[in-house]
Amino acid sequence: MVARTLLNDLRFKNLRFAQDIDYWYVLACCKQFRYAAVGGCFVEYSTGGSTKNKWVQLQYLHKVLRINALPWVQHLRVLSSYVLAGLYNHYIKRLLK
Repeated sequence: MVARTLLNDLRFKNLRFAQDIDYWYVLACCKQFRYAAVGGCFVEYSTGGSTKNKWVQLQYLHKVLRINALPWVQHLRVLSSYVLAGLYNHYIKRLLK
């Protein structure tokens, strides 16, 4: 849940993928943004998104990071974390079953 006053005129950018990542990043950069953990599940994550092509998702994540001008060290850290998590979730985890 987000306070309406924090949103102001913040809208999704015209991106094909990763609009939510961009939106939450911009929102989290606001000085007034605060978050708190909750003790229950309020949403269910869908793995059947609009693209299952992880390379396309990686390209759009890279685009969002460029749009928001993240320093290259953070940019590299985010991309490498995404790749490592993807490799683990889609290949290594399956091998361990």
